[in-house]
Amino acid sequence: MKDPLEQILSTDRRMPPSPGFEVSVMREVRRLAVEPQSLRFPWGRFLPGLAAMILLALTSTVITLTPGSSLAPVFFSTVHWAYASLVGTGLIWLVLGSLLSYGSVQLTLRSLA
Repeated sequence: MKDPLEQILSTDRRMPPSPGFEVSVMREVRRLAVEPQSLRFPWGRFLPGLAAMILLALTSTVITLTPGSSLAPVFFSTVHWAYASLVGTGLIWLVLGSLLSYGSVQLTLRSLA
C-alpha cells in the first residue's frame, strides 16, 4: 500500500496560479526595473580623507622619532601596546583576513568590469 503523501506527489496534477499572481509579479518586476540604481560609495570624499589621515600619521611619526624628541618613549610604548593587542588577541588574523577578502573582491570586480 502506497503512502498517501507518495500518492499525492506521484500524480501529475498541475495547479493553476492564484488569480492575479502573474500580474502582481510582473508589476513588481517592472517597478524594480524603473527604480533608480542604489547609491554608489562616495570615493571622491573618502580618498582625500584617507590620504590626509595617512599623511598626518606619517608626519606625526617622523616628528616623534626625530632625535631629541621627548615623545619617542610614548610613541614606542603605544606601538608596542598596539602590536601586543593585535597579536595577543588574535585580532591580527581578523585584520589580515579582512584585507585579503577585500583585495580579492576588488580584483574580481575589476575583472568583471
